[in-house]
Amino acid sequence: MENTGNRRCYCFYKSFKWKISPPLNEAGANIGQWPFVDRNEQTWTIQQQANGAYTIRNSFSGMYLQESDGTLSLKYNVHQSSDVSTNHSLWHLDDAKDGFVKFRNAAS
Repeated sequence: MENTGNRRCYCFYKSFKWKISPPLNEAGANIGQWPFVDRNEQTWTIQQQANGAYTIRNSFSGMYLQESDGTLSLKYNVHQSSDVSTNHSLWHLDDAKDGFVKFRNAAS
């Protein structure tokens, strides 16, 4: 994942997918990028909410992609959480051109 400055966008890289780092079924588990090997912990469902933002839910754990802390810092982290009620679990999808999408956290 890549920090793209103050807007806190996350980008997929070609042939890499987000994956939960162990422990896989616990809230707070880190999300990293790994080569795709077709496992459930690398599969995510993106669902648009009534406010236009999106949630990103992991197929294996059932938890949501969430940005921790919410400060404008290079030290923030992306993890999974069962709490979908906070802006840290909501994402905007921005066109990054050439078929790519940037994920921008709603709390940023």
